[in-house]
Amino acid sequence: MDAELKSLVTGGNAKWRRESPANEASVLDLAQNGRFKLPCEYLDFLRLSDGGSGSLAVSPFWFQIWSAADVLKLNKGYGRDEFYPELFLFGSSGGGSLIAFELRDQHPWPIVSMDWYDSKRECVDKLAPDFLSFVRLLGTGKDDDDGEDVWLK
Repeated sequence: MDAELKSLVTGGNAKWRRESPANEASVLDLAQNGRFKLPCEYLDFLRLSDGGSGSLAVSPFWFQIWSAADVLKLNKGYGRDEFYPELFLFGSSGGGSLIAFELRDQHPWPIVSMDWYDSKRECVDKLAPDFLSFVRLLGTGKDDDDGEDVWLK
C-alpha cells in the first residue's frame, strides 16, 4: 500500500468524513466484477475508508465517494454502459455531478466530473491526473472541522 495514500486517508490533517474500512470481500468483488483493472490506489483507499464525503479543492467543490458494495449497483443505476461507456463511476458531488475514472486515456486514468444529465459528455471537467492526485484534493477546500462547507452555514 502506498504510504502517502495511507497518510492522506488515515492522517488527522484532512477534514473530510471517512468511513470504516471496506470488508475485503466487497473490495475483491468490485475488483473482479468491475470489468476494468481498477487502480490499486483506489482499491487500497476503500480498504482504508469505504467511501467518504467532504469538501474538494476543485469544482464541484464537494465529493462523495461510494462504498465498495455500492459502486457496481450505482454504475448500473446511472446507465453507465449505455450513457457513459468511457467512464467508471465511483462517486458524486452529492448533487448533480458524477465523479469517475476516464477510461479513454492511458492507465492511470484521470479523474473527471460531469453533470449526470450530460449523456453526450459535452461538459466534462478533469479533476486530477490519477486517483492519488485526486485524494490529495479531498478535504482541502473551504471547510471547518466538521467537514461542512463554511459558505453553506
